Amino acid sequence: MSSVKSVERTISRVEGFKVRLRHLDGRDVRSDRSKLPPYPYRRAMKSSANVRKWKDDRFAARYPGFVVDVVAPGGEAVHGGTLLATVRDRYLEA
Repeated sequence: MSSVKSVERTISRVEGFKVRLRHLDGRDVRSDRSKLPPYPYRRAMKSSANVRKWKDDRFAARYPGFVVDVVAPGGEAVHGGTLLATVRDRYLEA
């Protein structure tokens, strides 16, 4: 089992963008919370997919009871319709 911090770090390394896990009511999840399943993917989702597809296909089924924000380099949440390529490019430019 993994901690929130570990899951966030692994997603960042694999997908090329940072995320923030939250409770369903919107509160941030403590980074030291444990007993989460590890992020199982080793390859990034296609850059032509959007943030909503990544959340639905890769996050939601694996981490029920939580929601996730994909965050831009400035820390703001990224809109669901944004292409993953755009998000990754923003990190390369930062």
